Amino acid sequence: MKTLTPQNKFIALDIMKAFAVFFMFLGHIVIMYGTPKVIGSTAITWIAFCAEGIGAPAFIFSMGLAIVLSSPKTPRQICSRGLILIATGYVLNFLKFFPTITLFGTFPEALFAETGRLNDTAGLLSFIFIADILQFAGIAYIFCALLFQYVRNYQIWALLLAIPLLGLAPFLYQEQYAPQNYFLQLFYGQNFQVYFPIFPWLAFPLLGMTAGYFIRNYSSLKRTMLIFLGIGLLLFTIGFLLIKVDPEGQFGSDYYHRKHGALIMYCGQLLTFLSLLSFLSPYLTAGITKGIRFCSRNVTRIYILQWILIYWGWAFTPYNSLPGRLVVPYLILFIALTMLLTAGWEYLSTGKRKKQASEKKEALVKPN
Repeated sequence: MKTLTPQNKFIALDIMKAFAVFFMFLGHIVIMYGTPKVIGSTAITWIAFCAEGIGAPAFIFSMGLAIVLSSPKTPRQICSRGLILIATGYVLNFLKFFPTITLFGTFPEALFAETGRLNDTAGLLSFIFIADILQFAGIAYIFCALLFQYVRNYQIWALLLAIPLLGLAPFLYQEQYAPQNYFLQLFYGQNFQVYFPIFPWLAFPLLGMTAGYFIRNYSSLKRTMLIFLGIGLLLFTIGFLLIKVDPEGQFGSDYYHRKHGALIMYCGQLLTFLSLLSFLSPYLTAGITKGIRFCSRNVTRIYILQWILIYWGWAFTPYNSLPGRLVVPYLILFIALTMLLTAGWEYLSTGKRKKQASEKKEALVKPN
């Protein structure tokens, strides 16, 4: 049986990662800059409905796929990468909130009120210690990567863990914790301190691991993708029907705490989207493929830079002030700036690594 190895790249994974970050980009621009009329418009509502499952869920589903399709890591490498992601999340919080609240004075008072915070030191610290998607990704990466490396039949265990996570989470959303119970907030509950609780979000990278197993170990990738497409369409239909019966109840109170119908629909969207990307990938040009791989390997940098630009951009365009006719121009502007800065960051980082490797090589061959 021929297996998909890390050397034989699964380009659909790169496409999914690139799409995921740009769908989040669109959502962030609309939410942070669009007027309430724009945010509540029919067009934005339908875009959000169709794209939610291939935004943040795809971002972390891709991480589960990548764990299985990448080269094995040592426990030290796994923990180091996960802790770096967690630390990066808090550094990003600082870069988002400290300048806009303390230095620039551009942070909107409406967001203090909406999140139950005051514009004081305690409010600032509360924002800085928000656990967002990077903190979640760090925790999830450590757990999933160790599961992959050290548990036999990891694909079965991943699926068995994902199902109760999706099933139980909606019943736990109403749990509230005092600020000192920060650790418990990471697992479940509904608040403005933890945006991506383990219940149910850990289910998506676990499902990615199970999908990665079948992609890596079955001889016919096309047949595997057709099966995924069928399962994805079935799950999407079930989730859609549940939402149609009870739209307000199934969508819950916010994006981070969806009920069973929406969660099932997201799973269907992920498998359907991955399958369609796999069928599309052979027709991509070399230039498009190169661009996709650039976005894929820099997905964390793109995510960091777009958030910093969006928050700092309030100095020029206030919160919730952008009319509909300017949403697309602003989106293009922010994408262009983000990609330019990402390219510069990668260039500087790659140059530094090459220099260090060259110096190390010279030291090894230098005669005594």
